[in-house]
Amino acid sequence: MKIITCLIFAVCFVLFYPHDGFSLQPMVDLSGKWSGTVQMQDSYGYCAYVGSVTATLQQDGNALSGSYVFTVTSAKPTGRLEGLESCSLDPYSGNVKGTVDGALVILTDSEGLGFSGSATSDMMTLNFSDQYVIGTAKLQKFASFTTPQKQTPEESEQDVNQMIQAGRSYLNQKQFDKALEYFNKITIKEPNNVIGWMGKGVSLVGLKNYDQAITYFKKSLELSPGNKDILRWLGITYYMKGDCKTSVDYYSAALRSDPQNAKLLTEKKVVDACLTKQTESKTKPSVPKPETKPEAVKLDYASIKSTLDKIKDPTARANRALEILKQLPAGPIPDDLQKLFSDDLYGKLWLSSKNKALLIDKLPAQDGAVDEFKPSGRAFNDKPVYFINGVWNTITSSDDSAKMLADLLERPVKRVYNKSDGQIADLVESGKLKVGMLNDNPSVQSLVSNIMHDLQKGETVEIHAHSEGAIITSAALGMIQEYYPDFFAKYAHNISVNTYGGASWTYPEGPTYNHATFASDIVAVGPGRATLGENLLFKTNPGKFYSDLKIGVKDHAYASYLDDLPRFIINQHINEANPRQSLGNDLANYNPKLISGVFKELSYGHDEVAHYYVKNLDDAKLKTLPKSLLTEMKTYLESGSMKESDITSLNKVNRALGIK
Repeated sequence: MKIITCLIFAVCFVLFYPHDGFSLQPMVDLSGKWSGTVQMQDSYGYCAYVGSVTATLQQDGNALSGSYVFTVTSAKPTGRLEGLESCSLDPYSGNVKGTVDGALVILTDSEGLGFSGSATSDMMTLNFSDQYVIGTAKLQKFASFTTPQKQTPEESEQDVNQMIQAGRSYLNQKQFDKALEYFNKITIKEPNNVIGWMGKGVSLVGLKNYDQAITYFKKSLELSPGNKDILRWLGITYYMKGDCKTSVDYYSAALRSDPQNAKLLTEKKVVDACLTKQTESKTKPSVPKPETKPEAVKLDYASIKSTLDKIKDPTARANRALEILKQLPAGPIPDDLQKLFSDDLYGKLWLSSKNKALLIDKLPAQDGAVDEFKPSGRAFNDKPVYFINGVWNTITSSDDSAKMLADLLERPVKRVYNKSDGQIADLVESGKLKVGMLNDNPSVQSLVSNIMHDLQKGETVEIHAHSEGAIITSAALGMIQEYYPDFFAKYAHNISVNTYGGASWTYPEGPTYNHATFASDIVAVGPGRATLGENLLFKTNPGKFYSDLKIGVKDHAYASYLDDLPRFIINQHINEANPRQSLGNDLANYNPKLISGVFKELSYGHDEVAHYYVKNLDDAKLKTLPKSLLTEMKTYLESGSMKESDITSLNKVNRALGIK
């Protein structure tokens, strides 16, 4: 199998090697007005949001700037936080600035929210994330800019009146999403326009987003206190929510300003009856309804598809599909059901249903999705590192790898998921990535976005990559260097990359690289071109290789590399003039768990390494270390010849342990 793997990598290189390097698409002009939809979740995955967005952009050469407004149309719990029954998110807006090169767009708003993606002259897809949210926006241009001309007040008023008429027209046609777009524009243009806020509320009632609609109606009521039409719509909305008591209160308030209004009187009779029924139901003992179990169905592709195909009504079909989903075991769905769950017809039905969280929990994570994993014990460092998994991984095995890394480093890990599409497809993807033909790969784009976002905030970036994850890392760094050379030159020194059995043979100069390879790992020494202790072929790879020969292990498995990481750390210093001093100094950069592992792997010189390690730490830092590690250092220092330098370090350790 190893020989076949190597041959396929070689074939991929020959087939997909480019003759002209990276090539940028022609520059597009993105100046104009844009609108579209947004899908996103909070960073914890507790709430899922759908909304509309409008943006105004102005492009000057490569520079891009503008503003945007986002409005929520749907907010629902994902089911991941037990007991969370509702979610809400206020509308928000921001100013953005950034650059566009070819089809690549990168923007940052005033609050630090980073956007990245691709665009044509009239379509744009942007991924965005910060510490609070992560999502995707899809926009379409609906107006291009001409030479700006100042409007007279009469012209401005005419524009607003036209937008009001358009919004009302879409409401009459029950095209509530289109109506919402126009009323959004009105409140942007005139923030105190009562009709605009009311229209937004009515549109959201049509979209069944009652909580957000209530927010807009109350805003309207602030601008126009006692307005009977607004009070009526609040009554309608609370009635639709099932809160008949509050609905009655608002209808009563509306009738106080117009006691003989026939429409209000008729509608109030309905909500009065609803309140009476609700009150009576609370006083009557509830009679449990007999449980009706759905018809049993075999949980295989053919049986499920056959069952669903018999149901013609789309809503009934979606509900039946969700009932079947509930019967599946927790976690990702079996491989033989992947085709059914990726089918466009059923996928759209399920994703639009109120039980969307069920599907999110069952399906594997999307390619390029970023999930954070905390260490199971004490965190030595709260700053997350990035991890990109290799080929042929399931979401479960990728999760396990990220958790192992988090526990070993004793710090959070942000896993950028590299989704597997099967052995042959993964190998072809690796070959294309190596030669820059798949820079639109979701994992590459996700890593580019996160790296640039962190660097722009002045943070350092630490990346850990296994196998094909090293190729994705190389491609992401190469894109930043190619498209943003000044940015890369300024910030590259803040990036450190650690690869394990890496399959990439080239990386851009600038970041710090450490490459761990087993001498028997054919991926690292074949497609990865590791030359064991030297740079890569043709000196195209900066950094050093640290090898180890460990017989009887899975020589490309990520778990094997993590098990052997202490030995790789030791091997980094073998060729130094004073290896024990160099190793001791370097250990000050590592966490207690790894440091303890390094000392267990040392053959000799424990006291000298311990001295240089302790020498680099002040008393305050020593006191933060676990007592177990301090005790180890005390033992090692006492085991040597006790030179004056050792005694100085021993005294520091004793002070940290509280020993006089």
